Amino acid sequence: MVKPAPARRRPRKAKPGTKGLGPAECRLEQPTGAAAEAAKAIEEAGGCVVGSYKETLAGHPVLLSVLPIDAVEPTPFQPNTRPEVAGSRRQQFSLTSINC
Repeated sequence: MVKPAPARRRPRKAKPGTKGLGPAECRLEQPTGAAAEAAKAIEEAGGCVVGSYKETLAGHPVLLSVLPIDAVEPTPFQPNTRPEVAGSRRQQFSLTSINC
């Protein structure tokens, strides 16, 4: 006779308020360390930091900033927006779209 497998124990859920930071603890008045270096680099590039806070679970600083478009390089995932490419892309969409 085969023994049934023992029931798996599920980890208990954390009680509310035991993990992470509270709202008042998320306030980041003055960035320090790597966040201060990043804020300085943002300002040197011609941008500005418009907000900062501590991430709620790990407490890492997060900076919200605005940069001039010339200071930002496009990512390899951004589509090619040349007119000839955009026209062919529009044509492909019209071929594959369903008219309702």
